[in-house]
Amino acid sequence: MNKTNWIKRALGLVAAGAAIVAVTGPSAEAGTSPMTAFNVQAIVGKACSETSAWSNLSVNYAGVKVTSPASTATINCQGLVAAGEVATMTFTTGSGAYKLNGIVSGGVLNYTLCQDGASCAVPYPYNTATNFNVLNGNNNLSVYLQVPGGQGGAADTYQDTVTGTVTF
Repeated sequence: MNKTNWIKRALGLVAAGAAIVAVTGPSAEAGTSPMTAFNVQAIVGKACSETSAWSNLSVNYAGVKVTSPASTATINCQGLVAAGEVATMTFTTGSGAYKLNGIVSGGVLNYTLCQDGASCAVPYPYNTATNFNVLNGNNNLSVYLQVPGGQGGAADTYQDTVTGTVTF
């Protein structure tokens, strides 16, 4: 092979190599490119719902203090941040006070709603928020009806409608 052919042949190989590089482009190695960050979140709201309601409270009154058996409502709460979060219970009535109104006689008997049993040492004040702790899961809220002694009243059925509101 003469010198000219050898140079032509070498230049042809170099040109062919350049063409291969040009066709294949950059090497196929993996690279990274930072992307814009984004947030993800899940929002769990506080939720409490009544799962069982209070039953009617009733007593037979004969002029002496009498307290009903407990009526218990169950409130199920979920999504509370801390154990023992404070909620409030407020009782309001159809009569505008804790007064039982006689259906026939129009007479009135005063009463109290209590958090405890016969002593009624812890009353629920009328239309005033009372604090209590709630937990995730079921929370039982008991209420008792107490009619103080020494009240007159004609033979009648005395009643009132009570609404309890829980705020958390």
